[in-house]
Amino acid sequence: MDKTRTLLLVEDEAIISLATSSKLKKWGYSVFTANTGGKAVMLATADDSIDLILMDIDLGSGLSGPEAAERILDFRNVPIVFLTSHAEQVMVDKVRGITRYGYVLKNSGDFVLRSSLEMAFEMFAAHVELQRQLKRSNAILQSIPDLMFVVDRDGYFRDFCANNFENCLALTPKEIIGNNLGVIFSPEEVARQLQYYRECLDSGAVRTFSYELDIRDERRGFEVRIARQDETHILAIVRDITSIMLTKEALAESEARFRTITDLSPMLIWESDANASCIFFNAKWLEYTGRTLEQEIGRGWSEGVHPEDSARVHQTFSKAYEGRVKFEMDYRLRKADGSYGWISDKGSPKHNRDGNFRGYIGYCTEL
Repeated sequence: MDKTRTLLLVEDEAIISLATSSKLKKWGYSVFTANTGGKAVMLATADDSIDLILMDIDLGSGLSGPEAAERILDFRNVPIVFLTSHAEQVMVDKVRGITRYGYVLKNSGDFVLRSSLEMAFEMFAAHVELQRQLKRSNAILQSIPDLMFVVDRDGYFRDFCANNFENCLALTPKEIIGNNLGVIFSPEEVARQLQYYRECLDSGAVRTFSYELDIRDERRGFEVRIARQDETHILAIVRDITSIMLTKEALAESEARFRTITDLSPMLIWESDANASCIFFNAKWLEYTGRTLEQEIGRGWSEGVHPEDSARVHQTFSKAYEGRVKFEMDYRLRKADGSYGWISDKGSPKHNRDGNFRGYIGYCTEL
């Protein structure tokens, strides 16, 4: 042992207490003794150095061993091994329901007692570690903002955990366990999800899918990541992606609005990324050059610049990117009929909400 372990021996018969105490000390333990349940409670709750309690069940008058053990366990977590001279079921029943780490007959011999104590320490250490792991797991679960379900192969909810997720539930928590996917989703959606669950159970592969659901007259979006928990159950982690979905929709609407406005504009509009590669040209530009978007994208547009202006245009463009400043230049650009027309090109740097440079947006007017 790394340190001397301290035992509290609770025994009301003085001769047995003395003999057992001597034996325990011989085995390397430090020993306190108590001859009543009341004294045992006082010592165990006052002294944190006591590592294990060897408790006689029958202590005569006053608190019995089981009663003393319950009071001690209400105050602190400590392993208790019960001792008794009786092997009858009635004695075992007296300690039923009490957290204990052994039950030893007094006449069972030194080997049994010593082994029981060693096993009790090992069991207690494992129990403490398990509790630590459970607390850690619960802390992790509580910190996860997602909804977690356990679902079987047939689509029945067997367990769930929701952290501040109740507003996203189609059912109340009490209605979830034992119910089927069918109480929430349409038959078509149930069939789709069951296919994912069964594929995951059969293959063990992690799957991800999404769905939308009307909850309290609001359309909400969810992303589900599923993994096999055991041979018959799936763990499903559900994340509310409504805000992401709405953001994407708003972005798509904004993009569509931008393209509509630019395509209706009489000016030649272009856009580039942070690597000086053009990523957009409006309909007027493509009409002017007679080329497709695929031909103009990237640096293809520069093929239409008049050869005598090409070096100057390239230099102006590069200098603007280096300084990330506005620029303006005139040059000749080839038209759809093969002739060249003079245009005035103005560009402004663009940034994201964090202020990071994202490229340029510009427009050209015919001179």
